[in-house]
Amino acid sequence: MNCVQIMGRLTDSPQFEEKENLKIARYILAINNGKEKDADFIPCTAYGNNAVVAQQYLNKGQLVAITGKLHSYKDKNECNKMNVIVNKQYFFGYSSSKIPSASDGYIDFSNIDESTLPFQ
Repeated sequence: MNCVQIMGRLTDSPQFEEKENLKIARYILAINNGKEKDADFIPCTAYGNNAVVAQQYLNKGQLVAITGKLHSYKDKNECNKMNVIVNKQYFFGYSSSKIPSASDGYIDFSNIDESTLPFQ
């Protein structure tokens, strides 16, 4: 089984490109590895609608959780590299100028009346 779940902060805003109608967003997540002032830096690639959402709503320093799969490849110098292919991405906190909408797959739960929930 190849399943990755990670949460970290973006080291920079996603780099977005479109190649032959394929939308691609690349970003790096800094993940706390349990050591003080130390982090792992995980390259991530989102395709299609995930890439568009990443480009529109993700910014440097933002907290992001993703699920995906680990992908290994060799670069042009024949060095082994690893990357996470994003399946789902969840982002926490955003600027008021970039508030996502339901058409982006985002549901705002901040204004729910908790007394109407079936569980408490």
